[in-house]
Amino acid sequence: MLTKLSKWSCTFAILTVMLCSRQFAHGAFAYSITIRDVPGASYTDASDINDALNIVGGIFDAQGGHGYLRVSDSISKIDVPGSTWTSALGINNSNQIVGFSVDGVGNRHGYLFDGLSFTPINVPGSVQTEAFDINDAGRIVGNFMDTNNVRHGFLRVGTSFTIINVPGAAFSAATGINSRGQIVGFFGGTNGMQHGFLTDAALTNFTTIDFPGASLTSATGINDAGVIGGQFETVSGRSVGFVMHGSTFSRIESPAFGLVYCHGPCNSGELVGLLQDNQGGWHAFIARPSSVHVTAGGFGSPSAFSATFTSRPGHTYDVDYSGDLRVWYTLFSGIATNNVFTDVNANVAKKFYRVFENQ
Repeated sequence: MLTKLSKWSCTFAILTVMLCSRQFAHGAFAYSITIRDVPGASYTDASDINDALNIVGGIFDAQGGHGYLRVSDSISKIDVPGSTWTSALGINNSNQIVGFSVDGVGNRHGYLFDGLSFTPINVPGSVQTEAFDINDAGRIVGNFMDTNNVRHGFLRVGTSFTIINVPGAAFSAATGINSRGQIVGFFGGTNGMQHGFLTDAALTNFTTIDFPGASLTSATGINDAGVIGGQFETVSGRSVGFVMHGSTFSRIESPAFGLVYCHGPCNSGELVGLLQDNQGGWHAFIARPSSVHVTAGGFGSPSAFSATFTSRPGHTYDVDYSGDLRVWYTLFSGIATNNVFTDVNANVAKKFYRVFENQ
């Protein structure tokens, strides 16, 4: 069985073959995942990225929990004065940062940080507030808990708050906003299921977002082109990241890691997030649109499936296969002379393949 634990940076594309219908499908976009942990931290989470590829998130080190801003390889800690723990969740292109801090009794409070000073963000009448994202106009979205411990989303424009509740939802949370004012988040249905949502700047039209076949979906970010990032949970409880271009979903995952939580994307397509390795450790990552795409596929015989993928000079490629997207096996290693593979044992009802570009 393949684990590829050594591939801390990897590029891959996934396709699905259905033998019964003699068809194949593949994601329109592939991504390269690179670990971006903060040196000296025992835990690093990347929560947002702007167009300059500056990253914010949260870390734990020997001194406790902090937010951070990463500009290239320079790390600046973010700590709200008087708090016991700070996390940074969103950043815009002016490097304004939002997030939450925890006070001495465990309550969460939102904040806005402009690089010099902190501005508290607390929804009136709330018991806890978290600020999740900020756009270039300074509009802030997040969520809060009311006195009945019900979660609601909010939009802050200037000093004014507007509550965001998806119609008919048991709870709502707003997690991302772009420069057009479009907002994404997630909500709980009356059946106990969780769904993502997209709404317009006027908060009048809500569109439900569900990854196909998922038991839970969260939308966490949206760029100015309307590309949405988030994560979904499989029926077995595994978390997988996704990107949604229009109505097309692409998975964000890595063979070396289990759970994946995604945030973003920025306008050039990069995402950030949190993933768990096979030893239980947590790591921040950046995912970049990659060069590997499956371009064609078909059956040459009842049991032989062939596919063509994009390739680059000087690189080699590995192909893995799976029956359930969980356990993967090596099919080919080190493909260098061409960009085609053939599986002569494709006579099953369903088979998944993934193509890696070796770094």
